[in-house]
Amino acid sequence: MKRRAMGMAAMVLVPAVLQAGNWGKNSLWNDGRAEVAVYNSERIVYGKPRAFTEHLITVKEDLREDTLVKADDLKKQKTIPVLKLNQVEKFDTENYPYSYLTSVFVKEAAVEQVVKLTVGSQEWCGNTFKIYKGNADGTGGTLSWNSYFDGEADQTMDMTLQKEDYLEDQLPLSLRALPFKDGFEKKIRVWDLLTTSHGLAPLVTEANLKVQGEEPIHCHAGSLACWIVRVQKAGKTDTYWFEKKEPNILVKMETSDGRKRLLYGRARWSYWDRRIPRPNILN
Repeated sequence: MKRRAMGMAAMVLVPAVLQAGNWGKNSLWNDGRAEVAVYNSERIVYGKPRAFTEHLITVKEDLREDTLVKADDLKKQKTIPVLKLNQVEKFDTENYPYSYLTSVFVKEAAVEQVVKLTVGSQEWCGNTFKIYKGNADGTGGTLSWNSYFDGEADQTMDMTLQKEDYLEDQLPLSLRALPFKDGFEKKIRVWDLLTTSHGLAPLVTEANLKVQGEEPIHCHAGSLACWIVRVQKAGKTDTYWFEKKEPNILVKMETSDGRKRLLYGRARWSYWDRRIPRPNILN
């Protein structure tokens, strides 16, 4: 009975409150659980919007400095504390299903800096895999990919990043650490989305990021007061709504390329522990 009581406590659904200090280094992420969020999502494939259930999982990990994989022995291995965001997308098209898994690892102490990013894409025509490994100083890194498309195949490119550069795939995580205040604004650059089935060299586009007020968003997870964040680039606007209550989870997203997310439910849950059942709010 004692073990079961502990297990149930490990999936308390009340969002934790961040303590003062750096967003990524906050003690919230040290509670031994992951933030698991479910979204009603869409993306355009073959010219049509595809609706599906998406999971975004945020959890703290320690990566080995030498291999950039999760460390088993924190006492003997040199590590980099990171926050990992897994974006899990599965949806159907007319003839066959698609599956994407994107893992973004950002520094705990500087969540705008990507340490590593991987993308796996599977559908009936083939597999595509991408991996980005950043330099220790955050000035860039190396992107490699393997694609089944003719003309793409196996390639590697160096990426030089400026101080205010973001990879498109990291925005749902890294923008949560913004100094949310109406009117906050800064110039950034955004690298093309890597969560695709193609292996193409991403381009970088100058953009303007701005916090534009507040808005309540009504969704299955509740009526949530949110900050509105707009990213304007190349004459197009992507809009993100982050909950005002810390830890500022992504509640809604609409991008100019047709991607949409709307929060359905969220919980802090040690999903790797098979003794702990899945919280009902995620079903």
